[in-house]
Amino acid sequence: MNNKKITIFIALALLLVSTTEVKLAQAQTNSNEGQTKAEIKANAQSKAAADRMTKAQAQANKMIDERIANLSKLSARVSEIKNVSDKEKAYIISNIQTLITNLSNLKAEIDSSTSSTTIKTDLEGITKNYRVYALVMPQLNILAAGDRIITISDMMTTVLTKLETRLTNASSTASVTTAIDTLNSLLPKIADAKVQANNAVKAVAVLVPDNGDKAVMASNTATLKAARAQIKAGEKDLQDVRKGITTIFRSLPKAAKADVKSASTTQTIGQ
Repeated sequence: MNNKKITIFIALALLLVSTTEVKLAQAQTNSNEGQTKAEIKANAQSKAAADRMTKAQAQANKMIDERIANLSKLSARVSEIKNVSDKEKAYIISNIQTLITNLSNLKAEIDSSTSSTTIKTDLEGITKNYRVYALVMPQLNILAAGDRIITISDMMTTVLTKLETRLTNASSTASVTTAIDTLNSLLPKIADAKVQANNAVKAVAVLVPDNGDKAVMASNTATLKAARAQIKAGEKDLQDVRKGITTIFRSLPKAAKADVKSASTTQTIGQ
């Protein structure tokens, strides 16, 4: 082999090596770029997941805080109800406190959770298992309405007693006789109003949250519906009594009217 051929051979070899090095370098560059894009995508996905977790935790905390605040207010209102036994009030307050404790524990669990699936389940649990208004609010509304009916019934009984005394002492006239008959017809309505209220109160006072149990939910719904009907019946009784008292009052002699006014009839019925 002459020198010229050797030179050409070496040049070709060097060119081949150079081309191979360029291709290897390009391949390495492409590989690095691909790895960087994958890392960027993975980091973006990780950040998005973290943001979703933070948002879900914030939403859960808000829902729980609102329910705990409402439950605390309800507990205070139950304590103020007069015509419900201490035992029944203690039972309801105990149920409310249990819900508050469970919600507080759930909040701590959510705050420490690192699983989006767990938080999603917990969020569903807040609405399914800790539904403040599903039982506690309707329960309290019925208790408060029953308490109001019983209180007003007692006040109306006092008014009717005063009216009866005035009518008995009044001169016997046709209007007085009619007024006495009307008065006598009102007493059973007051008694019925109290029975309706007491039955409604006793029925709802022992209810417990369904916690997602469909059978308990159906039973609670039926009991609440029946109790509302009893409250409505009791309120209707009192409306009739109010109208009757107004009719009786109008039939009284002036002197008797002045005496009955001191019983604060209007205030009593208006409450």
